[in-house]
Parts: sequence; structure tokens; C-alpha cells
Amino acid sequence: IDHRDVYRRLANSMESPHFDTSTDERKRLRYPLTYLIVGIAFVYTAHFVMVTDLIMQAHLVPLVCQLTVLADCFVNIIKDCKEGIT
Repeated sequence: IDHRDVYRRLANSMESPHFDTSTDERKRLRYPLTYLIVGIAFVYTAHFVMVTDLIMQAHLVPLVCQLTVLADCFVNIIKDCKEGIT
């Protein structure tokens, strides 16, 4: 496909009434309303992600602490066994 054909097709499609924002079919209130709705959706999504992350951390921190204590116990067991052998 030649680049000129692509540009020609794009130029022809831009002459379509669907790309004209000044038509009477489109209401001026739709654009700010749409932007507002999308902005609110982004805010709620960010809030949901942060809250979910905090909940996961609240559940995982005690598990990590338990694993740390368990790892210390195993280290001490190995030390005690070495001292008992020698």
C-alpha cells in the first residue's frame, strides 16, 4: 500500500459529518459531562487500588513477621545442634 493512498483515505474520511463537532446532533453538555465522569472513574479506581493494597499489606505483614520468627528459630536450632555435637 502506498502512503499516498493511506493519506488520501484519511483525508476523505475526515470530510465525513461524523468528525464535524459543530453539527447540531451533538450537544455541548456531553463533553464536560463525559470528562467529569471519566475523571470520577479514575479517582475511584485509584482509591480502590490504594485501599486494596493497604488491606493486603495488613494481612501479609503478620505472616512475614511469623516467618521471620520461624527462621530465627531454625537458625538457633542449627546453632544448638552444632554446640551439642562439638
